[in-house]
Amino acid sequence: MLVIVILFAVAISLFMFRCDKKYETVYSGSESNVGEANEYYWLLKSHKIPFKYQIPYSWENFYQFGYKESPIYIKVHEKDMDRARKAMMHYRIEKMKIERNIQASRNNR
Repeated sequence: MLVIVILFAVAISLFMFRCDKKYETVYSGSESNVGEANEYYWLLKSHKIPFKYQIPYSWENFYQFGYKESPIYIKVHEKDMDRARKAMMHYRIEKMKIERNIQASRNNR
């Protein structure tokens, strides 16, 4: 009986510890978009925003030898969510400006 109570207490404490750290997804993509995911990885790292980079592989992917793409998630703690979204938004805006300038310079030749 004592063992069951201890196991139950451990399970509850682990559940409370897990729920204490809430992470929300700021980016989700597939393995074909790994370049874009890496850009956001280095962006968040350079802004010193703590995050989790996850590529959860399942048994299906293991047995199918990569024929099925795995999802990619970048998750940020909920208190850093605004900072991460603003950094990603500004990065996208700058990227669009650079692409427009390159296109305009090609058209002016």
